[in-house]
Amino acid sequence: MNIIKGFRDMGAMLNAAPGLIESGNEMAAQAKAMQTPAAGSSAGAYGFGAPVQIEPNPANLVPIAGVDIELWARIAKGIAPYGYDVSKLPAVAASFGVAPADWEIAVEGWNTRLAADPGIAQRFNAIYRAV
Repeated sequence: MNIIKGFRDMGAMLNAAPGLIESGNEMAAQAKAMQTPAAGSSAGAYGFGAPVQIEPNPANLVPIAGVDIELWARIAKGIAPYGYDVSKLPAVAASFGVAPADWEIAVEGWNTRLAADPGIAQRFNAIYRAV
């Protein structure tokens, strides 16, 4: 994989992450509403109130190329001072001790997990906001 393409893809995923998370929250709320008995609260049945927390598949939390989800979020947030310039990701990753080849593998793997597992999207978002 071309490293520049990988960084562009990471930028696209970072830009898409809030939408993916919102979509995941909506799907979870709809699933919960379907499980709510007819006599239950209409507020919960129609998706109003707090978003539903989705737990990620534990297998999807295994680090990729030595990069766990917390480190991935910290590195992603690390480009904020650079105006979210994704070309700065390799330098930020290196400042966290992640080699360029490992970062490329990690980005591809975490982006795949983020797209497939709404729990990963929620966990990433929570960590990203906290760091």
